[in-house]
Amino acid sequence: MNKTISPQPDDKKIDSAQPAKPAVVIEKKRDRTGMQRKNVKLQTPHIPAQDLTERWILIDASGQIVGKLTAIITKLLMGKDLGTYNPAVVSKTNVVVINAEKVRFTGNKMATKEYHKHSGYPGGLKSMTAQSILEGPDPTRILTHAVLGMLPKNKLRLVMMRHLKVFVGENHPHAGQSPIAFKL
Repeated sequence: MNKTISPQPDDKKIDSAQPAKPAVVIEKKRDRTGMQRKNVKLQTPHIPAQDLTERWILIDASGQIVGKLTAIITKLLMGKDLGTYNPAVVSKTNVVVINAEKVRFTGNKMATKEYHKHSGYPGGLKSMTAQSILEGPDPTRILTHAVLGMLPKNKLRLVMMRHLKVFVGENHPHAGQSPIAFKL
């Protein structure tokens, strides 16, 4: 006999900033000696994507280490900082990163780390160092490449990447959404 105690009514919209309260399931079973035992389980309720609220986060990347910054961005995009995390649902968190050209690497990686791309033709492998990419025309490639590598390799990966906006300099066109500054 199972009893489920629901913490919230189903018709209520759930704010994604507040953690979801798990439902308590009480199972009464008999063990092998015949004694009746109570087994209490906590189940986090499934929250559909339309019930999540959209939020915008602003991150200043100036002087930040690429790997540590990327790990934070990835957790925000996946929604792991919320109590309503579900790996099958994309969180409605949009991350705006400014000053992408001012990121830094530890050690000697700025000169030795290489990024590769291939044209698809024989002999079409092109290699560039991290320093040449940051000084080149599109320094946002460093952060987008790193975040893409840290996201889970499934169909939701590119959907999550659409929620990442990386810009060179202080200016960005998403001021109308009034993003919340994220402290690093």
